[in-house]
Amino acid sequence: MENYLESIKCYDSSIRMDPNDAMCWYSKGISLFNLGRYDSALVCIEKSIQLFPSSLYAWQVKADILEAQNKFGQELASYREIYNINPQST
Repeated sequence: MENYLESIKCYDSSIRMDPNDAMCWYSKGISLFNLGRYDSALVCIEKSIQLFPSSLYAWQVKADILEAQNKFGQELASYREIYNINPQST
């Protein structure tokens, strides 16, 4: 758990330097997800998607977060978006 917390601090620092770095938002979201902080993770992943909408990985993590929150309709919408980006990804 401590590694995730330390990682989040690093991502926050990087985001302050470049708030348009989709990978930092994505990585911070992953760390938050692994800590079970789903609402905060979703905010980060959605920011990553806003900056890089064709990221299949970010859409997949969004679906995983929504599944963990039992938001199955929204999870399905994320999978549809993955399919729209790359129909061969299923």
